[in-house]
Amino acid sequence: TSAPYKVGSVYNDGAKCGVVVEVWDEGKSGKIISLTQTLEPLQSAKATCKAMGEGWYLPSAEELRLLSYNKAEYEAVNKALTAYGAPLKPDAHYWSNTETGEVIHKQYPTVYTVTMDGNCSQEPTCNGHYVRAFALFGTSARPTTTLARPKTSAPYKVGDYYNDGVKDGIVFEVSAG
Repeated sequence: TSAPYKVGSVYNDGAKCGVVVEVWDEGKSGKIISLTQTLEPLQSAKATCKAMGEGWYLPSAEELRLLSYNKAEYEAVNKALTAYGAPLKPDAHYWSNTETGEVIHKQYPTVYTVTMDGNCSQEPTCNGHYVRAFALFGTSARPTTTLARPKTSAPYKVGDYYNDGVKDGIVFEVSAG
């Protein structure tokens, strides 16, 4: 395949193959999501991403949430993934690499999982959830400017995506109101 790429395009350079989820540099560079998904505990999930080859990684909760929030892009990506027999499951939990800092069981810290309907939850790393690796493609570095993201509004709860047009991120603490 060749540039320019758009969200939902299939990228394949012979070493990496996936569906484009984000583009920059006029479609010459961006981010892809793997064509396959597995169901496994977090430690296995990290090993699965590493085994896919250089550059594949477990995405952050923010990367997964951004994909789920932009419905047009999500639908374009999922249409391409469906063609490969492994669509994203809207209500299934996908592992992120974002740790919560909490421990449910003594030996199992918690990590955020994200569903494609936008929900975020804290799960112990021993649980089994879906894995979708991400990778960068192209030669251009990711832009340092903030990408256009949907604005959100209160009320917020822990795990929600926050964007007031100036600051954006994942809510980790809320106070009254």
